[in-house]
Parts: sequence; structure tokens; C-alpha cells
Amino acid sequence: MYLRESGAIYRILKWSPRIASIIVWALVLLIFFGEGGLNPSELREIEIVMMSLFWTSCAGLIIGWRWPGIGGMISVGFMSAFFLFESVVNGGLAHGWAFEVIAFPGWLFLLFYLVRKLKPADRQDGRAENTVSN
Repeated sequence: MYLRESGAIYRILKWSPRIASIIVWALVLLIFFGEGGLNPSELREIEIVMMSLFWTSCAGLIIGWRWPGIGGMISVGFMSAFFLFESVVNGGLAHGWAFEVIAFPGWLFLLFYLVRKLKPADRQDGRAENTVSN
């Protein structure tokens, strides 16, 4: 059994990562611009690498609207790289709930991608799947 594209669960799985990504982007923009913006000239080299990983992860949330699998992999992958880099450089993970929340829509995009790919493939020989051959 698979989810029909017209079903309610399918629509929920399709739209929840999109809505979550809008909320995350709103929070990210509020945090960055609410504190006076971001001045790249004041960043150290380590911070530039971390910001590159962070913003690429956020870009994955935009890409996920069109290509959920690719966007989810970019978002989750680059946020994981951000956490790994943070732990190596600073000896621990970033504090606070915000960084975990940013990765959440990426996981939802991956879930939607996987559910969508579980649909049975069309038969190549032109027969219906339930047809009994003699």
C-alpha cells in the first residue's frame, strides 16, 4: 500500500516541511537582522567556515521546496558538518535549541522524499500488477 497524492496524509507530509522551513527562515532572519545584521568583515576565519556551513544548510530548506530529497540532504548534511566542525573547533556542540530546530525541516523533506519514492513502479510489460497470467 502506498499513499495517494490526493490523500490527506500525503499533503501533510508534503506541506509540513515547507511550512517548517518558512518558520525556520523567519527565525533565522529575525535573529541575524534583529541583532544589527551580519558584518562579514568582522568574522574570523573559523566563523566564516561555520557561517558558510550554516547558510548552506539553510539554503537546503529552499531547495527542498522543488527537490525534497536534495534539499533535505543538503540541509541535514551541512548542519551535521556544522555540528562536527563546532565540536572539533570549540570542544563541544553549539548551545541552545535553535541549531537543532534548523535541521528539523530538512529531516521532514527527507521523510517526504522517501514516502514519495515508496510508490510502486509502473510495470514495464504493460500488464496490471494484479493480472494473473496463464
